[in-house]
Amino acid sequence: IIWAFDLELWYLRSLRFIVVLKFIGPKLFMLKNMLRDLFAFVYMIFIAISAYGVVSRSLILYKQIPFTINDIFKDVLYKPYWFIFGDVSDKDLLNEIVSNGTQSHVAEVTATHVLLAFHMLFINVLILNLLIAVFTRTIDDIQENTEFYWRYQRYAFVREYFERPPLAYPPLIIFTHIIYLFRALRRKFCQELCQDQVTDENYKLKSKTITQMIPIETSQINERWDRFENAATHSYARTIFEKSKKKNDLSIDENISTKKLLTIDKNETQLNNNEQQIIENLTEEIKTLKSVVTNHLEKNNLRMENHAHDVNKSLDWIMQAIARVKMNDRKKPPVSLEPIFLQGNTSFDNRTTTNPTQ
Repeated sequence: IIWAFDLELWYLRSLRFIVVLKFIGPKLFMLKNMLRDLFAFVYMIFIAISAYGVVSRSLILYKQIPFTINDIFKDVLYKPYWFIFGDVSDKDLLNEIVSNGTQSHVAEVTATHVLLAFHMLFINVLILNLLIAVFTRTIDDIQENTEFYWRYQRYAFVREYFERPPLAYPPLIIFTHIIYLFRALRRKFCQELCQDQVTDENYKLKSKTITQMIPIETSQINERWDRFENAATHSYARTIFEKSKKKNDLSIDENISTKKLLTIDKNETQLNNNEQQIIENLTEEIKTLKSVVTNHLEKNNLRMENHAHDVNKSLDWIMQAIARVKMNDRKKPPVSLEPIFLQGNTSFDNRTTTNPTQ
């Protein structure tokens, strides 16, 4: 059993090697933080499961469960645990008790049904949905800084495994021990043959100075490592400062642009209002001019009509007088004058039909 669990843990631990992949590494960090959030809810879930298990079994299985750790865990805690995943076995148990029992168990079964409904509401609706919301918040927070978390994980992973030998896991670790033994014997008995390879106090070859940026042991104080961290911190702080400065410059430019746009909009609004006012004034002036011209034309038409009427009356009277003189008929009464538009054409036709010899 121990070996089986150890193999399971070894498989899970092998996920650490894919942390260096940029598209998978942040997902493992999300899982790690989600497990941390889950442990905060385990206490509430355990309390709810224990409360339902103890109360429900005391109602429907009173004095039927042996008082042993195995039976208590199996009947009181294990079965109610599966309610979280939708496997509600107590419904069948309650129906079986009612069908096989007597009328005296009806009250206990009814109370257990109510308790089961409340338990499912509390666990499956409230706690699980709250847990999903917390998981979503954690994923969103990590997603916003994916690049930062991935670089930090990769850095920690490289630093951890750089301090270990290449074959650090059994059974291959035996080769590493053989190599270390051979190096120790060579340093002890073959110093004259290895004069071209000068070692420091930690037996570190100068040909490997490129790897001194990461210390061999966690307890070792490495000046180069301190300088590297200081330089990296300074570079990171400078990057943040430049980003904040650019952000402030952009905000200032945005404020200036916004003010300019507001000024332009205000000027355009004033121009539009002035143009609208000018158009309204022109419209009023055109209406006034139109009314004046219309009145003037109406007056002229009326005056011309009156003048034409007077001329028509005068001409008609003259023609009638001439016709009466030619006919030498003084007894004939004078013809009444009619408007030219009503009798002018008729009088003219009568004058044309008169005897021309007269």
